Amino acid sequence: MDIFGHVGLTLGVVYTSHWAVRDGLLGRYPGKKAGLGAGIQHDALTESRDAEAPLRFAGLDYRLLIVGSVIPDLIDKPIGLWLAPDLVNGSTRSGAHTLTFALVLLAVLSLAFRPRFSPNSLALGLGNAGHLLLDQMWRSSSVVLWPFLGWDFPQRAGSISQYADSKLWDGLRFYADPPELMGAIVILALAVKLLRDRAARSFLRSGAVT
Repeated sequence: MDIFGHVGLTLGVVYTSHWAVRDGLLGRYPGKKAGLGAGIQHDALTESRDAEAPLRFAGLDYRLLIVGSVIPDLIDKPIGLWLAPDLVNGSTRSGAHTLTFALVLLAVLSLAFRPRFSPNSLALGLGNAGHLLLDQMWRSSSVVLWPFLGWDFPQRAGSISQYADSKLWDGLRFYADPPELMGAIVILALAVKLLRDRAARSFLRSGAVT
């Protein structure tokens, strides 16, 4: 999968889940479950939760999510193509496409954002995990379970120029690949939303999407 698919589909899934939790489950479900005889105190509690829900989840930085969604490619492709191809057998899916890297990244982020939890401590990790899922890495057990199944990555043939030509052609024909097309549509929809809401500068400064 290429950049439109990784970025767009990750944004779409996380934004939809974010909206469902913020405005759906936390905002509406408690009121529906109140039942008869709940009384004024429960209504007040429900209103309080409704008011707090948007604030509780407002801190997710979508800029970090975008970076996280392409981190494995940003690391592995330069290594596999020209930095240290002999080290990874020329593979463009190596160390950063493994569960080991994902777990280490989550551990580092958890320590970096201590002692107070922040949604941003998960944004990079969520994006990275989404990348592995979208690449269907479970089909490449020797990579995703590295180094437990061996230290060598699957060998890949091809030069930098061949890879660049292939990716350029795939990028120009993104409309023929359903995941890439869907991702491009999500990115375009987000851009339109930010422009319509006059929130583009706010997004660039804080990564917030309302």
